[in-house]
Amino acid sequence: MRILVTGASDYIGARLALDLLADKHLVRVHGQPGDMLDALVKQGAEYIPGALTDTEQARRLCDDIDAVAHCTDGIGYLSAHAMEASVSFIEACLHMRVSRLVYLSSSHIYEAGGQALKEEDVPAKPRTAEAQRRLQIERLAFTASEFGLNVIVLRPAQVIGLPDNAWAPKLVQLNRQKRLRQSSNGLNRWDFTSMNSLCTALSVALMTEHPDALNKPFNLSEGQSQPVWDVVNYLMRRLKLPVLSQAMPLLQPKVLLKDVMAAIKSSRKEREPDPLHLMDRDFTLDISRARDILGYQPQTTLWKALDEYIENRSARR
Repeated sequence: MRILVTGASDYIGARLALDLLADKHLVRVHGQPGDMLDALVKQGAEYIPGALTDTEQARRLCDDIDAVAHCTDGIGYLSAHAMEASVSFIEACLHMRVSRLVYLSSSHIYEAGGQALKEEDVPAKPRTAEAQRRLQIERLAFTASEFGLNVIVLRPAQVIGLPDNAWAPKLVQLNRQKRLRQSSNGLNRWDFTSMNSLCTALSVALMTEHPDALNKPFNLSEGQSQPVWDVVNYLMRRLKLPVLSQAMPLLQPKVLLKDVMAAIKSSRKEREPDPLHLMDRDFTLDISRARDILGYQPQTTLWKALDEYIENRSARR
């Protein structure tokens, strides 16, 4: 197969591209120029530069491609510009008659959290800008499926480990600044997804021939929820930072003032979600559809993914 992987300058897309090359597929990659793309080209990938928001360049990327793994939106916050790029790119896939699009979305689409969320539990009218954008892109993709583009949407729980460039790093930063506070009794549970499991799911979604797999969203996780503050404290212990508990000292006036000033400065512009968002409640996914239809099996544990992240972080310092 001729497969295009977007987001290949980040860990998820790069790892997926390497896996596909190892399986003897012809792989085209797209992303920000740099060491990761250079390494993929050395391994045999074809690199075509271009902006996904540019109609002609997006179509050139999709030319003579059988399947696409669109991985640029799955990690971190989805901005208005990123949404514009994905909308343009999906239209290019349809125009160039790509057979299959695997779109990496996110569990952020379930903006309020909950327990054992099923794929149909997406709010009809999300309140947050990010969830609205993710829902709009997914709806566009499924609309394109009515005109011949076979679509599979993957919604991973919070991605942890090497690909995580937002959640864990921001928690670490807040802790170093003495601004991280436990926002619940510590018993609420979250699901997480590792890079290994996510890349396996992407590969399966690209290749599956199951008749019920196409034109559906699929939740993904490691399948074993954990108390979210246990996860945070494991990270902090490994990094030799203070652990968190429910009983926290009062904020010092200088810290409180800093928080207030930061809120005022950012009130006039779009803000990324606070990493503490939803950490006072449960956020777990039902992954039975992915298990039953895609044959999805989690590939590692949350703790191994965290260890990988910590070791990589230490090596870069």
